[in-house]
Amino acid sequence: MRARCFIPWFGSLFLILISPAAADRFSEPVCQYGFGLVSEVAYSPDGSRILIGGRRATILDATTGAYIRCFIGHSENASCIAFSTDSARILTGGANPDCQVKMWNAATGELLQTFVGHTLQPNSADFSPNADLVVTSGDDKRARLWNGATGAQIRAYYQFHDVHSAEFSPDGSQVLLACGDTRARLWEVATGAVGAPFEGHAGSVNDAVFSPTGGIILTGSADKTARLWDTASRATVLTVTAGAAIRSVAYSPDGLRFLSGGVEAAVRLWSATSGVQSGTFIHPHPPVYSVAFSPDARKALTGSDFCTVLEWDIPTRTLFRQLHSHSNFVTSVAFFPDGQRVLTGSKDGTARVWNRATGNQILLLEGHNAFVNDVDVSPDGSRMLSAGNDRKVRIWDALTGNPLHVLTLCTVQNCMARSACFSEDGGLVAVASTHGPMAATIWDASTGTLLQTIPNTPLGFYGIDFSPDGTRILTGGGPTHTAEIRDWSSGQLVQSFVGHTGPVTAVAYSPDGSRILTGSDDNSAKIWDASSGIELRTLSGHLGDISAVAFSPDGSLALTGASDGVAKLWNAESGGLIGTYTGHGPNEYVFGADFSPDGNQVLTGSMDYTALLWDIPIPPTETPTPSLSPSPTETFPSTATATATETASPTITPTETQTSSATRTSTQTSSFTSTSTGTRTPSLSLTPTPSASVTSTLSATATATQTPTVSDETPTSSPSASATLAPGDTNGDHLVDSLDLFYFSLNWRRPSEVCDPRCNVNSDQKVDGVDLLMLLEVW
Repeated sequence: MRARCFIPWFGSLFLILISPAAADRFSEPVCQYGFGLVSEVAYSPDGSRILIGGRRATILDATTGAYIRCFIGHSENASCIAFSTDSARILTGGANPDCQVKMWNAATGELLQTFVGHTLQPNSADFSPNADLVVTSGDDKRARLWNGATGAQIRAYYQFHDVHSAEFSPDGSQVLLACGDTRARLWEVATGAVGAPFEGHAGSVNDAVFSPTGGIILTGSADKTARLWDTASRATVLTVTAGAAIRSVAYSPDGLRFLSGGVEAAVRLWSATSGVQSGTFIHPHPPVYSVAFSPDARKALTGSDFCTVLEWDIPTRTLFRQLHSHSNFVTSVAFFPDGQRVLTGSKDGTARVWNRATGNQILLLEGHNAFVNDVDVSPDGSRMLSAGNDRKVRIWDALTGNPLHVLTLCTVQNCMARSACFSEDGGLVAVASTHGPMAATIWDASTGTLLQTIPNTPLGFYGIDFSPDGTRILTGGGPTHTAEIRDWSSGQLVQSFVGHTGPVTAVAYSPDGSRILTGSDDNSAKIWDASSGIELRTLSGHLGDISAVAFSPDGSLALTGASDGVAKLWNAESGGLIGTYTGHGPNEYVFGADFSPDGNQVLTGSMDYTALLWDIPIPPTETPTPSLSPSPTETFPSTATATATETASPTITPTETQTSSATRTSTQTSSFTSTSTGTRTPSLSLTPTPSASVTSTLSATATATQTPTVSDETPTSSPSASATLAPGDTNGDHLVDSLDLFYFSLNWRRPSEVCDPRCNVNSDQKVDGVDLLMLLEVW
């Protein structure tokens, strides 16, 4: 059964959560659908693969575009990427606040080395020709040279502006630096000496590359020009002018042409000998952050801010193919019954059908003019539905993607379709909505006719699902923190499920209809007996709101996704945690979750703009604990004493040209003693049963001395509340906008006595998800 989930739309508000430290973390995804924001694109030197820097670095087959693997290890987007010259290894850099550069085995995904030293986002990374050295550059105004085998920093170059790119010369003796002070520079690898700059640009040099022979360098600048320079004389050989600031440049492998891309829609192809523009590729989604030539110089690859990678045929100057991605949160996911396709919905207003094995997009469903909150596929696989914030549910032909019906819920401005699903026979559609006159509606899937309406609650419903026999609906939401089963034809309440301490945000029926699964804003999921309403299991372990739940096809497993950025797999019978899927990152809501029809894989969709396909490992066999009667006891004394001393000192790199230091030394000593008396029950059966008292004493003393780094912090203060301000105006500027959402996030989950009272919109003495929902109503 697919998840029926609540999608909390809050614009640019991000709730930063700590990733759970689950012991059983599952391996990397089997497939990835989409790649998120594109920072950089590259072909492997052997031409067999394409590397994309997005939410995570992803390798695709260059011939088919099929997914090969992604590299999970950074906590933030991959800000830069690079192949080694033998195509065997790759480099990836993590955006702020990750700031690390990692080296990977390109074939196996094994992490080989981590380079730690940048304090702000790395902008570029490159291998030396023999891959024994690595150079990186970043927003911390430094370029750093590393030992590729040990990860040790060899030296660093500092300047007063950002170093936008760093690239080794073809012979590996120099590094070319593109700097924010309008200059490019050559940095000697052996000595660390920096030669006279290449001067002439009137704006920041955003990118710089060597010609294949190394005798010429190419620079692209914010002043709208690209220049060719003689490396020996530092004289300008050629200057061309684009229509806007240039962000990226690339030399063709034969050295005869070069590409420029930037803030304008045009990606321009130039002659490297005459400077004549020989071709233009009109990009539909500027700005273009990265351009690259294929090794045979017949293709060009471009990556843009719109989560789009386009591949162009250079001889014909036409678009060869598009590598697709959602351009906003993936809010919902669903498998097709054939198991060969998956369906995703997104905050970008589209739904998309993907090839399950390759990750290639098959269909693009456009028609909603607002977020798509939920998607589903009919049991026979012939139809699809998408539910949106535009107060509509659209039904589509699954083969062609043509629209079949549009179900219009209401005309109230804040009304939206939160969740929708097909009945098990495919004849009905159930819709959960909020802020309108209809909390739940039932429709004829073939004709689009409205059959039944469940009157609205104060907050409406967040999740909905049909019973397997199609006679009842399960809903979650409203102000009472409950889930409910109703006979849909009469609207009569059949059963309520009471026990959550926060709004019920996601619901699902078990395949046999005997149990239900609920997820809540209270960070827990619960399994209930559908007939009696009795709670059977509580699934605890997430560190954030539960946003998606699903049962496996045989009902033995449960899947949950949450705002802590992970999905968890549970034994639905015992409630035990089987493992955790961690690929989406610690700060990315997992909005969608579903099991494959064969029950061997799960699909998750996230705030990181991607959906990930995962294998389900064979669950461990659970051995029941034998019951002993009567329970014997034994006496055991226990005493333990421990003392630890730790001293830490900062590492100083003498090759940095500018040095600052701050030292603070603190010493802390603590000790504790604990004594307890009790009984312990051993696993052996003893006759007769002995009994004795138990005394244990534990004492420990720890002393630590450390020299921490002193950081500057700017204190913040909350403005006083004003009775004249409208509800939802949390920052007191007499507007309800995205700034209120940001200010609200600073007070999230705080009791009213320690937060700004304006953030407690419903005056219930705490700032929680209900306040967020009420704020969004006003926004």
